[in-house]
Amino acid sequence: RSRGRSGEAAAHFEEALALYREIGNLQGQAQVQNSLGSVYFDLGQWADADKVYRQAGQTFTQLGNIYNRIFVDNNLGGIALNQGRLDDALLYYQRALTALETIGGSLWVTGALHLNLGATHTRRAELVIAFTHLYDSQRLFEQAQSREMLPELHRRLAEAFLARQDFDQAREQADQSLTLAQELAALG
Repeated sequence: RSRGRSGEAAAHFEEALALYREIGNLQGQAQVQNSLGSVYFDLGQWADADKVYRQAGQTFTQLGNIYNRIFVDNNLGGIALNQGRLDDALLYYQRALTALETIGGSLWVTGALHLNLGATHTRRAELVIAFTHLYDSQRLFEQAQSREMLPELHRRLAEAFLARQDFDQAREQADQSLTLAQELAALG
């Protein structure tokens, strides 16, 4: 999947899922379902991704695995955002952030959730809230000393500046996103 070979990844995840089901390993099933959902997500197959993510989420909830359930909610939020269901996206992202704050999650994951909330508020034209989340995300990534999500952060900042009609800042953020993506060899 990380090499962009989604078809092969899906086949391997399907095989792993069958094996986990055969041995009755619920945790393994849910983790593979979440990964399989991400393959469908990458392919834009929203209905398939949604179905598999929900199955994973039910299992993680059944197992009491709050941390992995957070990732499922984030992924479901991504589907909703891509489909333009912005209220649903906010619900999923906020639920994930609240759960993460409850269990004391990592700076990186918290930053990613703020990034996604910022993107959603930008799409809703709620720019003050969007910038607050985006700058919170930037601060958290800096604290975590993580650069992995910076191309996406600057892309989302460019979108927010564009929505505010600050074209110079939008261009600067877009250029920074592209430069970082190239530097980090980010496929997306």
